[in-house]
Parts: sequence; C-alpha cells; structure tokens
Amino acid sequence: TTVIENYESESSLELATELVGVEILTHPLGDIIHVSEKNTMRLSYYSNTIIHLFVLPAFISYLFTKKHKRDLSSLIDAFTVFYPFFRREFFLKWEESELEDIVKGVVLFMVSHGMLDPSGEECYEAPGMAEMNYTYLQTTSGILDQLTQYYASALLLLIEGNKYGEIDRENYDEQLRYLVDRMSLLSGDSLALRTISDFRVEFTLQIRELNYTNLLENDTLVISDVLKSLEPLLLTMLDKGVRASIKKVAQLLRPSIEVVD
Repeated sequence: TTVIENYESESSLELATELVGVEILTHPLGDIIHVSEKNTMRLSYYSNTIIHLFVLPAFISYLFTKKHKRDLSSLIDAFTVFYPFFRREFFLKWEESELEDIVKGVVLFMVSHGMLDPSGEECYEAPGMAEMNYTYLQTTSGILDQLTQYYASALLLLIEGNKYGEIDRENYDEQLRYLVDRMSLLSGDSLALRTISDFRVEFTLQIRELNYTNLLENDTLVISDVLKSLEPLLLTMLDKGVRASIKKVAQLLRPSIEVVD
C-alpha cells in the first residue's frame, strides 16, 4: 500500500530543505531550486525508494519523446516487452494480464494533466516541443531514460549483430560496454549510462529466460525469431545517432573478427 501525504508545495519544499539540504536561490527571472553536489547522494537515497511508482509514466513519456505520435495498442505492446526487465529491477507487482488496463489508466491520467494530447481513436501525441507540458513529459522521461535506452540498445545490438551470423558472447559484452561508454559521452552524462553497465548480468539472465537468445557450446549466441520481431519497436525508441553506432558496432560481433581495443 502506498500512502501519499497531502502536502502543499511550500510545505514539501520546507521538508526537502530539512531532509536533503534543498536550497531556494532567488533570481530576477524566478527562484531556482538547487541541491549542492554534496547532498546529491542523500537525494538519490530518497528518490530510489519511490522510483518504482514512476516506472510506467516514465516509460510512456520516454516513448513519446522519441516518436511523438503513438496508438494505445503500441504502448501496451511496448510496455509488455520491457516489463520483465523493469519488474526484475524494481520488484513491480503487476501480473502480465493486468498490464493493458494499467497502461490505459496511466495514459488517460497523462491526458487529463496535459502531458499527452488525444489524436484520433485510441491514438495520442506529445504536446508541441515549445509547450510547457512537453517539458513535463521530458522531465518524467528522465526518471528512466538512461535505463530504457540501455535495454533497447542492448537488444537492438543483438538483432543487428545476428545479421552477420553467430555472435561471440564475450565479444558482445565487451562491445556493449564500449557502446554504453560512447552513449554516455554523447549524452553528456558520463556517469549515468556507465553505471548502468552494472545491470549487465541481470539483463543477460533475463534475455535467456525470455528465450530471446540461445547460448551454443562454442560460447556464441543465436537469437530467436521473437527477438527479431522487436526490431521495428526498438528502432522507434532510439535516436538516429545511437542507431548508427549500433549498426557499426554490430559488425564487430562475429567470432571471426578480432577486436582491437
């Protein structure tokens, strides 16, 4: 059971000041809420205790920041694909049979608060990029965008690599680390994506349990038709630059190719 205290925004800021050292900096164009670098770890502690509550709205927001118009069925399908990863990571309680209704409910909530706009029957689109509501969508997406991008990139790398034949497992792990490091540098967030490499072991176990990959005796990976079918979805979840990097790295996954550091 989740209990939400009915705090006014001013009271919430006062409490945050006491708990994590939030500062309000006066500025002619509007006050700025600021947290010093030394207090960011305390802030992370509190955010990590509630992040599971925002997994679905953050994921939906991420989808709309990458492709601004989507229908409800595609949102349900996308979350169904990624739910096993999020469920394992954040100990989510929903059964797969509940996901359709859960996604519908969150989408309608986001529409009622202006984060999404209706666009035809069971079709929705993001607000214009110049609108304040699009900023809210981006902010919500930011809760999980690095992790979502990691999962999508790791899966697409398997699909692209498979086009060149069997994939050397050890080489895949290494090249995925290189890809994540490159994504970190391009995004300007050198810490977030690099620390996500810690999810690698859990991710590898999950894709085998989902029958996305099969490990052969020669320590190479082959991927299933189920994983191949996810390519159109994954392409809509990644920026053009990331997709280009994945295509380039995929050519290095063949066992016959010697990888040079």
